[in-house]
Amino acid sequence: MDVSQFSEPTLLVISFLMFIGASPSSVGGGVRTTTFALNVLHIYHFAKGKKTIKIFKREVHEEDVNKSVIVTMMAVGLCFMTGILLSISEKFTLMQIIFEVCSAFGTTGLSMGITPDLSTFGKYVIIARKNWNPILLVHYQ
Repeated sequence: MDVSQFSEPTLLVISFLMFIGASPSSVGGGVRTTTFALNVLHIYHFAKGKKTIKIFKREVHEEDVNKSVIVTMMAVGLCFMTGILLSISEKFTLMQIIFEVCSAFGTTGLSMGITPDLSTFGKYVIIARKNWNPILLVHYQ
């Protein structure tokens, strides 16, 4: 199917799913499904006034929760900055730019067809975005 023919809400949902990305031990990109799930659990437990996260009768260490939040915030910041740079340098709609940035972040290979028409600067921004992983900056033991 031609992705560029999808409605904007559908493109936003697909972009969100590409941002979340794949599960651990896979070759896909994104922040990872487990990181996203841990962030959702953190918000849920915080809203209930609980100090710890317990799932499947096990407690999640506070350090792991902090790492998941850091990875997610760095990823959001990086995608945001990439989107800003591309919106300044390119002539495409914001939806097309968001989709391309999330596709590069999630290494999905989907495109709305604008990649060949990006300026040289825009192509370098996408390449740099695709090859930089915020997870590498957070030390896991």
